[in-house]
Amino acid sequence: MKRRDTSDRTSMLNDHFSDEQWAFMAVFEAFGGPLPVEIAGMFVPLSDGQLLDVIERGTDLIVPAGEDAFSFSPNAPHDALQKLNEINTKEHLQQMILQLEKLGLGEKIDKTALIRVLKRVGRVTEAARLACEVARTMDSGGDPETVRLQLMHIQADLAESLENPENAKLFIEIVLDISRLSIRLEKFDPDVSKILRQARFCAEQNGDRRSWAVINLYLGRYYMLHDRLEDALSIMQAANQEVENLGDDDILTRTAESRAFFYYLQGLHRNVANTLENAVGVSDSLDKCFLDPLTPIFYATSLAFTGRHHQAIGMLSVASRDAEHSGKTSLAVHYRSVLGVVLLMMGRNREAEGQLKEASGDALNAKNLIAYSIAEIALAYAELRNNLVCESYSHMNGCMRRLVIAGVMPRDYPANFLLEMLLAFHQQGFNPLPFFDLSGEISRLSVGPNVHLKGVALRLSTMQGRKDAARCMRDLIESENCLKRSGDRVELAKTHAEMARLTLQAGDQAKARELALAAWDGLAGLNLFPDDLTCLLEATVLENDSFTDRAGQLFEMIEKILIDREAVDIFGLILDATSRFFRSERAGLFWFTDKPDKAPILRCGKNLTGKDILENGFRNQLTLIYKSLHENRAQRIRSTSMAALCIPVEAGGSVRIVFYYANACLEDGFDFLDDHLLLRLQRTLSSCMERIIADEPRYEKRGRDRSEITSADIKNGQDDILTRNERMLRELARLDQIAGSDTTVLIAGETGAGKGLFAHRIHRHSPRAGGPFIEVDLALIPENLIESELFGHEKGASAAAGEQRIGKIELADKGTLFINEPGKIPKSVQEKLLKTLQEKKVVRLGGSHPIETDFRLLAATSRNLAQEVEKGRFRQDLYHRINVVHIEVPPLRERGGDVVLIARYLLDKAAQKFSRSVPVLSAEHERALLSYHWPGNVRELKNVIERAVLLSTGDRIELMLSAGTPASTESPFDDGPSIDEIQRRYIQHVLQITGGRISGPGGAAEILGLPRTTLNARIKKLGLR
Repeated sequence: MKRRDTSDRTSMLNDHFSDEQWAFMAVFEAFGGPLPVEIAGMFVPLSDGQLLDVIERGTDLIVPAGEDAFSFSPNAPHDALQKLNEINTKEHLQQMILQLEKLGLGEKIDKTALIRVLKRVGRVTEAARLACEVARTMDSGGDPETVRLQLMHIQADLAESLENPENAKLFIEIVLDISRLSIRLEKFDPDVSKILRQARFCAEQNGDRRSWAVINLYLGRYYMLHDRLEDALSIMQAANQEVENLGDDDILTRTAESRAFFYYLQGLHRNVANTLENAVGVSDSLDKCFLDPLTPIFYATSLAFTGRHHQAIGMLSVASRDAEHSGKTSLAVHYRSVLGVVLLMMGRNREAEGQLKEASGDALNAKNLIAYSIAEIALAYAELRNNLVCESYSHMNGCMRRLVIAGVMPRDYPANFLLEMLLAFHQQGFNPLPFFDLSGEISRLSVGPNVHLKGVALRLSTMQGRKDAARCMRDLIESENCLKRSGDRVELAKTHAEMARLTLQAGDQAKARELALAAWDGLAGLNLFPDDLTCLLEATVLENDSFTDRAGQLFEMIEKILIDREAVDIFGLILDATSRFFRSERAGLFWFTDKPDKAPILRCGKNLTGKDILENGFRNQLTLIYKSLHENRAQRIRSTSMAALCIPVEAGGSVRIVFYYANACLEDGFDFLDDHLLLRLQRTLSSCMERIIADEPRYEKRGRDRSEITSADIKNGQDDILTRNERMLRELARLDQIAGSDTTVLIAGETGAGKGLFAHRIHRHSPRAGGPFIEVDLALIPENLIESELFGHEKGASAAAGEQRIGKIELADKGTLFINEPGKIPKSVQEKLLKTLQEKKVVRLGGSHPIETDFRLLAATSRNLAQEVEKGRFRQDLYHRINVVHIEVPPLRERGGDVVLIARYLLDKAAQKFSRSVPVLSAEHERALLSYHWPGNVRELKNVIERAVLLSTGDRIELMLSAGTPASTESPFDDGPSIDEIQRRYIQHVLQITGGRISGPGGAAEILGLPRTTLNARIKKLGLR
């Protein structure tokens, strides 16, 4: 019954709607999504009555979608849908898109609707690029899971046509975006692994070494998450090697997080810290710096293992606060649990226990059993440190049983704590913990890939009392080597302590003392040096003021920074050095101007951002910063929640600086500092800032290895334009008028008319005259190389991209970019160029980081770009962008007496060039020059004159125009030639002008605007050879 009703309605619709009304509704079916009535009316105009009729009676087909907009109904009757599909043939939809582009309506249509139509006509690549643009826009402020699903649909469409190199390249980009989002969302499902392998194959086929490396790093993370450690390490090792071979800043920064994860799996904590050091921006929050929410944990743990505890605490504090503000309570408590572990590693048991107890309770409430296990294991370890072995065992036993019931097994983290506890419990005769046997764990880790855990396990294996002394020393030496590679000074010092005991037992007191000193260096500051070895140390060692030594090292480091580094990072380097010295968790360099009403600028920060200083919680800190500035002396405060230190610095007369440092987790804050040292440091920093400001021009100068043409390279007269023609003079007056602005100019004219001279003149008379003039002639570049020529490429971006290459757009920074024949730019590259013109940023092929480039664009063409737009071969928005000012260069034949004027000038130049006497132009020569048509314009005239000079005898010359015959006034079409014959005659004419030369400057291919291979094929076809 329901089907009959639908059929009846469709029949009624057929009876009452006109063909125009059906065609109008077909527009909505084509686009599907929201479409303004005004746009639909441009495709199929309707009278007011017809339009009102459709809106009133077509409710089964189109439904309101906002003000004056409709969408096609998803519940449209089947028969009506069939009729609309008969209208919307592929050819019909293609015409609609061409009309859309011609009218420039793309920006007014919902992107999703436009994607639908592009896919229906088979323009999959364009649809995919547009969909990526939509998805990435959503990514900046939308739901990342929605974006990920959208990208998954796009890659599925592209996967069916990967034989197209353009589609394969885009497919790789999309898969990498999906991988990044999957890491952020912790959703690495099997589908992601499958498309990663598919993208890797595409990268291999295209010779794209950069993408191949990034893909394998992502695959390694996937394998690790699915307990395929051996596969993960193997594939990441190959990828890491490729990254190191490429070695440029872009690929190193782009892969930093994944490579750090690779190092973390191996326990190479120094490598982790060094790799991520530059990935943390001074003004970005951590969630913008890192994809994986667990990366701050890996980073902070590695910082702590390598002795940078305060920096680790600062990072975890910031990460926890950011997570809380974002509503990620479970993640925040995870950070806080690890923060408690770091405090424990520092020997700050009391602060650690308070942090860990609170984190443990919050982790249970948030149902985060991993964070709970970290906090509980660390609390048990704190009890062991306090010699409460029974309490520690009871604590661990209860914790482990709860975790086993919940299905959570903390196998590795923090395994060094766990191993020490297992040994202590074993030595006390306690039963093994559930699923944790000391011998089994030591055996497992001793042969594993993690050198940090292996080093700890090997040391503890010697403490079980089951090995002879020689075997123990071998294991301790291997432990020492592992821990040196790892970078953990504390665990290395513990191994040195065991080696000292063993050596002392063997009777070698001198060697034992040497090893004890090495242990002291790593353990003394943490109050962990074993009492039984103090007898090996001299009293002077035990009383040595290592703090004074560190202060001297700081001053030396600051001096080295001033000598070796540039201003791009000098403030950050000095802040980092002083922050490490003060062991602060966060720090900032505040810059004041001489205007008292202006707030200070945060020039750089460590775990401190511009957003942080605007929060209410920072007001008291700002008060202290202002007080330090006004009183011009160091300020210290300590409260129950925060310790802060401010050091004012005066430099440059009107500029004043305050260095700010803070600790939130340590109760004693900056109590170790005395006033004398602070005063000395204040003077050192003042002197340092004075030198930086005095030398600012030198520091700010950036060396750049690039090929460029500056105004000094343009010799006097090289771009002078000789003319007495009124039309030329008018164009030159316009040219000079707009030269002083920064507007884009399109110079149109025939081949050889002098468009390049016009471009040089604009540059020479512009404020950019002191910058580079970079010319790129796309008529001479194969289409597949145009993108690389303009944008450059990173090393290994493709099979042909052996070394890094800076593109012409980047080279034109602070100068002028002159593009000849922009109509040759492929459609996919046109979109990229448009974006570059809008944002003044360029991304090299194979790169990921935008590079700012400030340039003015000039373009020249002998084509009719407006027609190219109508035919859909050139983007209308790009055409309008480059055609802001239009300059027309008249052809030589329309410039009257300029022909003779230029010929005389060229005669002088040619005579100098070929060391001949200057010939004289006779009246007959002038008549011949004036009557000739000059299809090759000034370029052809130059060739004619140079050939005449070369063949001249004395002061007599012969102008060979059209194979030596004088110019004829007869029409070349009087005999009614065919198109092929016209081509044959013209090509033959140009070959006569060039003396048969096809390639090179002034060759026939250049004059005709054809690739050399195309011209050769046409010559053969027309029987000219």
